[in-house]
Amino acid sequence: MNFRISTLITAIAFGSTAFAQEQMPDSLNLIENGSFEQLDGKLKRLGYFEVAKGWKSPTNKKADLFSETVPGSPISVPRNDRGDQGALNGQNYAGLMWWSYMNKEPRTYMMAKFKKTLKKDQKYCVRYFTTLSDLSKYSADQHGAYFSKMLVKKDDESSLTYTPQVPTLRTKLYDDLFSWQGVWGV
Repeated sequence: MNFRISTLITAIAFGSTAFAQEQMPDSLNLIENGSFEQLDGKLKRLGYFEVAKGWKSPTNKKADLFSETVPGSPISVPRNDRGDQGALNGQNYAGLMWWSYMNKEPRTYMMAKFKKTLKKDQKYCVRYFTTLSDLSKYSADQHGAYFSKMLVKKDDESSLTYTPQVPTLRTKLYDDLFSWQGVWGV
């Protein structure tokens, strides 16, 4: 059984992007290219998230990929269209739209296939890091990971309605504009 993971973000961030990155040794990581360092193709502009090897956006509104390899552009690191943020590790990180006032901008998501099949009755830790973009006016307290045997795919830009199996504590606000905050669950 091949599971896929899609981070489903249901958070409040006014018309702006939150950034995500994973940091874990490859031997423990079940997701290939968790820090988005390996690219298949050339990173050109916003919406080019899928050049990150092994990653996809499940809706027609694509996530963003930011990189030190494209200096002086809207997708450069650390200074870009969304603010100023260095990568947690490496040169790249992903950008997601969580929520916008009156749904003017569609949400974006990211998903990847596991390197190997998950074992029944085994517990797994899901961990990633997030930071709000400088343009964010509100913080967020709801992040989640959704696991599916089937490919998650929606041929429009509307929000996904899946319930995450790995929610984080809702008492934690992910509100830091300046540093990366860990998000995890079992």
